[in-house]
Amino acid sequence: MSGRIPDRFVRFPVNFQTWKYLTFLHWAYAPATIQALVPNGLTVQQWDGKTWVGITPFRMTDIRLPGLPALPSWRSFPELNIRTYVRTAHGRDGIWFLGLLVPRLSFSAAARSIGLPYQRSSSHVSADGSHWKYRFDTPHPMRLTHHDWFSASVEVGGGWPKRIGHRG
Repeated sequence: MSGRIPDRFVRFPVNFQTWKYLTFLHWAYAPATIQALVPNGLTVQQWDGKTWVGITPFRMTDIRLPGLPALPSWRSFPELNIRTYVRTAHGRDGIWFLGLLVPRLSFSAAARSIGLPYQRSSSHVSADGSHWKYRFDTPHPMRLTHHDWFSASVEVGGGWPKRIGHRG
């Protein structure tokens, strides 16, 4: 099972960043459905016969390369992770990103150049006290489109969210 303590540490990080207004939303699927979406050699993890897909919206801030200050255009923007939990043939746990959305073309292009599946999406994250809202438009690798693709509204505090509304 994927855990809080990594089995290996990153010796040479690609970048540093801070996450704000982070929400983890999960849906259960039949393992075969999600297994078809991951590469050969990875097996989706199961809990009680189900595989979980996580939708994780947040605001990324202070994005920077090691040893450098944040680029002005990368200072702060929304991101949406679509992920599942996997295990290698050797038993190592991990996360497989089914999709990653950001509004910054320069960040998306840089991340895609090292093999990460980022796509560009017009997006918005807002926080008004304990009420957080997320909106991501239809993803596209090169241009922005304006069709609500994913949106969620959460009320946070006191442990579990009090109310969750989503569309997508």
